[in-house]
Amino acid sequence: MIVFACSMIGILKSNTIITRVVILKQVILMVEKIQLYIRYNQIKTKNLIYNLSGMKEFSKLHFLSDCSKNMKKGTSFSISWKLAIDNFFGETEQNDRKIIIGLSTIIGKSDILGQINELESFKKMIIHNLEEAEEISKRKAMLYPSCGFLFGLFVVIFFI
Repeated sequence: MIVFACSMIGILKSNTIITRVVILKQVILMVEKIQLYIRYNQIKTKNLIYNLSGMKEFSKLHFLSDCSKNMKKGTSFSISWKLAIDNFFGETEQNDRKIIIGLSTIIGKSDILGQINELESFKKMIIHNLEEAEEISKRKAMLYPSCGFLFGLFVVIFFI
């Protein structure tokens, strides 16, 4: 039982690392989609977020639907975005959280070309975080379950 519990803790930690990679990949896709919407559709921010929240390729980005719900209640995009990101990330991955919150200062704040250029810089920061997360995932994703199992085995042997 102890071995199983320790193994599960390791698996949960490993899953957290893998989930971060998936989320960052979806954020990059989201930014590319936003660039397309801004460039070709000149869509309002409220409609943009609503459209993005309904797309299945952003299934892990629950903050999109939270932001859309807040905006439907009349809250501004900046405040809705910050609230949704804070609820989504909580106290974990502060660097990712800070960067993604910064998106609220880009969308709808300048002309079309300015927004597209700023989104490109934003995307480069997310790509940097993704590369870092992938490196961590390669090194530690298999390590945590193994360490959990070995620790649990050690505890069992220690108490025997």
